[in-house]
Amino acid sequence: MAESRSTREVVVATLRMKGVLEFMRQGESYLMSDQHHRIYKLLSTYGAEFPEEINPGSYLEMAQRCYEEHFGSK
Repeated sequence: MAESRSTREVVVATLRMKGVLEFMRQGESYLMSDQHHRIYKLLSTYGAEFPEEINPGSYLEMAQRCYEEHFGSK
């Protein structure tokens, strides 16, 4: 993850979405879970590099860029 900006971007966006969805599903108990603490640790390390809010459209675009970087274009 450290070598690839596009990979970091996709991972950060995925973890942000996952955190929100899990909080909606589990409520405040999620904030005490091991999963939340692992996500928080990664986002604390890499999240500041990608301050923009994520949405489904931009997520698909960044996933496509990451795919093309690692596997070539379609």
